[in-house]
Amino acid sequence: MPTIVKKKVVLPGTKHKLYQPMEGMPEAALTAEEDDPIINFKSRIENIGSFDEVEDLLKTLSDEDASNEFKIGGVVARAFDLFKPNDPQCGGAATFKKYIKASPHIRIGYRKAMHLRQIYLKLIELGVSWKAFDGIGWTKVRVLPPVLTKENIPEWVEKAKAMNTETLKAEVKAALAGGKQNAEGESTNVKTKTFKVPEDQIEVVQLALEKAKTEGNTQHDSVGFVRICQSYTGGGASTDWKQALTLAGKATSDSVTLVAQVVAHLKELWPDLEISVKPKGETETG
Repeated sequence: MPTIVKKKVVLPGTKHKLYQPMEGMPEAALTAEEDDPIINFKSRIENIGSFDEVEDLLKTLSDEDASNEFKIGGVVARAFDLFKPNDPQCGGAATFKKYIKASPHIRIGYRKAMHLRQIYLKLIELGVSWKAFDGIGWTKVRVLPPVLTKENIPEWVEKAKAMNTETLKAEVKAALAGGKQNAEGESTNVKTKTFKVPEDQIEVVQLALEKAKTEGNTQHDSVGFVRICQSYTGGGASTDWKQALTLAGKATSDSVTLVAQVVAHLKELWPDLEISVKPKGETETG
């Protein structure tokens, strides 16, 4: 095993300088400091000779941070797939959100963790190689996923080359908002995001959608999907009954039946009240 001199001393009886190899000592034995990140970075900083070099290094470090965020997003995505509520291996957390907050190894908030997960999943879903981004750097690549498709990657890469990161962010934001309002503020159609569901999970998605449609008295998949999202985020009927009724009302052509169902449920909740519903000009129903 090579000998490593650890203390910064001159050996007794010698005239060797600090870390100077002695006769017979392998050169590789004196590389301990070469692997020290603090000393290496200090040397790197002290060798900077111009402000251009300062900005180049800042850009490089920003890119490295963005690359690490992509990797963190991948780890979070895998943790999300493996997570089981109340499992001791998951710290006993009841939800993935609580796991993220409690884990000492995840030093970002839940919202950012899920954002990084979505970036990772989107880039993987696109199925393109790093070469497709033509060297624009991770700092810009991580801005693009919300607007990317396989077809428009070349277009957005060219835009990214001609813009700084902040301008690119504004361009992406404008593209996302483009379907919501025109210059006069008039509403236009909004394109929803599409995503693939793993084949072994299609059945559970379909069952959840059918249940949401039945409970919402609607035949529209979009309304059922919104109900699922409301339920997951805590914005369903339990916390926003007006919104739930509004959605159900928009989705049905039989308002009498819907209201009768609502009244029937109200009667179950408050049996001491006398509640009835009828269309105008007709006798009572329900």
